[in-house]
Amino acid sequence: MRKAPINRPVAAVTVRAVGCGGVDEARGFLDDEEVVWALLRMQMGSGAFARIKFIAVHFNGDDVPVVRRGRLNSNSAEVLAHFGQVHATLEFKRKEEFTVDSVCEQLLPVLTSDSNLEGSGPDSQSAQSLKQMYEAIISEQKKAALGKRMSLRAGPRTARECGPGRRVTAAGALAAVAKSRGQYNWVLLEPTQLELHNAGYGGLDELKAWLEDDKVLFGVIRFSFGNGKSSDTDCVKYVFVHWVGPSVPAVRRGQWNMQHKEADTMVRKFCTVIIMQKEVHTPSDLDVGQIISEIQRLSVVDGTAGGSADSISLDKYIAALEEECREGMQADVSDGEEGAAPQALPDVSAAVEAVRKADDGAWNWLLLGLGPQTPAQQRLSVAGPRRSLTTPMTPRTASSSPPPRADEPPLPPPDKVPSRSASAAGTEPTVAAAVAAAAVVASPPPTGTLPLAPRAPAAVPPQPAAVAAAPGPSARRSLASPPAGPATGGARPVQFADAADATERRPSVPNGHPQPRRDSNQQVQAQGSSRSGRRALAAAPQVKHGSLRIRTGWWWSRRHFQLHAGHLRWWQNQEDSEKQVDPLGEIALVQGETRWRAERTQGTRLELVCQRGASRGRDGERFMLQADDTQTASDWVEEIGQHIRYVDMLLSWPLPLEGRQGDIRSYGISYPEGAS
Repeated sequence: MRKAPINRPVAAVTVRAVGCGGVDEARGFLDDEEVVWALLRMQMGSGAFARIKFIAVHFNGDDVPVVRRGRLNSNSAEVLAHFGQVHATLEFKRKEEFTVDSVCEQLLPVLTSDSNLEGSGPDSQSAQSLKQMYEAIISEQKKAALGKRMSLRAGPRTARECGPGRRVTAAGALAAVAKSRGQYNWVLLEPTQLELHNAGYGGLDELKAWLEDDKVLFGVIRFSFGNGKSSDTDCVKYVFVHWVGPSVPAVRRGQWNMQHKEADTMVRKFCTVIIMQKEVHTPSDLDVGQIISEIQRLSVVDGTAGGSADSISLDKYIAALEEECREGMQADVSDGEEGAAPQALPDVSAAVEAVRKADDGAWNWLLLGLGPQTPAQQRLSVAGPRRSLTTPMTPRTASSSPPPRADEPPLPPPDKVPSRSASAAGTEPTVAAAVAAAAVVASPPPTGTLPLAPRAPAAVPPQPAAVAAAPGPSARRSLASPPAGPATGGARPVQFADAADATERRPSVPNGHPQPRRDSNQQVQAQGSSRSGRRALAAAPQVKHGSLRIRTGWWWSRRHFQLHAGHLRWWQNQEDSEKQVDPLGEIALVQGETRWRAERTQGTRLELVCQRGASRGRDGERFMLQADDTQTASDWVEEIGQHIRYVDMLLSWPLPLEGRQGDIRSYGISYPEGAS
């Protein structure tokens, strides 16, 4: 009798590490107790004779248990397929065996047939010559990558890229720069109130990337010299930077420049010794070679060069900066355990694409491994794509309800919809009878105004509220109850009215929206329940999809974004969004007293700025995005702004309860296309 196979979830292929240091750097991420796969990009020759070779490496750890090794190796073909076309496949079993020498020796027979390599004579075709050629090119690539990115790090590089949930103050950033081994080595301050503009640890090149043409900024940068921060002979110098953007209007330039003295005083509270001050108007004015030469000259003059001018040099600065970047990038490896930050590393396809690019400073090696699937991946592999809700929801409070969705189930037939008691005596007319008696079709909302939805009560009503069955998915409907009268033993029956009449019951503000009541609770979401138990689709603003780039460290990664129901979510691609895979990230644009606003920064870039508190006067977290063109960026800023205002109106509009709880009113609500 044959046993049925046991369905075990297939291990997911994950990125373990990436970098630009070649074989020697990749070896540091290997372990003899695991099975992993690597992709190497090796350049042979230079100039017109340059040839790119892609090498797949199967590291079969010798200390891995036999059963586990066999199970992992059974997925080898699957993993290697992610690499695409390669020129050779190598296998190693020990970490110490994976060296440049051994790689070149095994590659020599493969590369001998390539007569296009520079100096392809018999003497030059040796493992030693290949090693020297490879190491020289890796050294050049590492230098080119210094101004861009050394390797992937788990967290954001700068303070502004931390995203929601983390806030860095100006004082905290300055204190970190003041420490010789602090987290940041540069800080930029805004001219108004000297708040933090940004801070990071990527040195002068990173600081220049955050200078804006239409602003005046004040900052300080720490120059460390020595053999890295671990050296006891490091020399630390501070330079004050006064940036005046070329596009700043004359009046505003004068107002902001008046803050120079105050900014200098604030910086000196933390960095007491400023060796030089530099006013710059273009990023090219901040030349690292010229600044270091000036620091060297001033240090020799004031006797702080340690007795030798050689202690301050460009090489010493690069060595120290490499060490600082390395310490900030220590979370490059994802061990696949629960609780780790998988979003720190790119997905497999993006990492492979980056390695296969031949750009200077790009990654030239990649490490893949097998890890446990995420819950979303397990749901897709076992049960297929997640379906939309198909069962009615029980009524619950608005504050506990999730944001409304556009894939709600259709309403049940009118004669099957449970109705709310029309009087204390217990008579229960059906919704169909009420609709037939009223015979009123809701009118569309006025042109140019946003449709409104009601506020649900904070308490669960004793019975679900009623919603009329509409003739089609885009039908507009409204439900209203009569004004409250004197307290009586019974309640009046539900009445249906035109949406336009309902909106006229309250005065309108200049933008055409009805005036919210003063006692409205900002914490209650615009969420309601109907007699059928379904959520109110009407509360969902228009859904917007599109492709944007999100900044993670030094890289802009393309993601698929969705703007829906007060939330901005993003996925790896559109397919994941359609399958409703768990998003990679999410921002609640309107939540309690917290509001976000969208701004255009430079060209195709846009920025989401968080505003906290009832006064909404202080900026909090910032979130950077980039569109493909300026028009797309403008469209997204406008759409996000309208979306936030729409959701804000939904949250601030009170539920008009005139003597009866659970009676939900809708004002000119448009149901999304495709919803029934």
